Amino acid sequence: MMDGTDWEIHVTTEHGTEKVSRSNVFPPGWEMIRELLYDYYGAGSNREDEEGEGER
Repeated sequence: MMDGTDWEIHVTTEHGTEKVSRSNVFPPGWEMIRELLYDYYGAGSNREDEEGEGER
């Protein structure tokens, strides 16, 4: 049986990458973060980040 929503996000800065994850609890301001991600990827889209390929 599955219950609730699990999530994780990886934040990368010049100091490295940090993983944040929780279950059934979203961070303050989550709605704003979600909208930014939906605008970038398109709601329901699973596309890879094509704009930065080859620049790493």
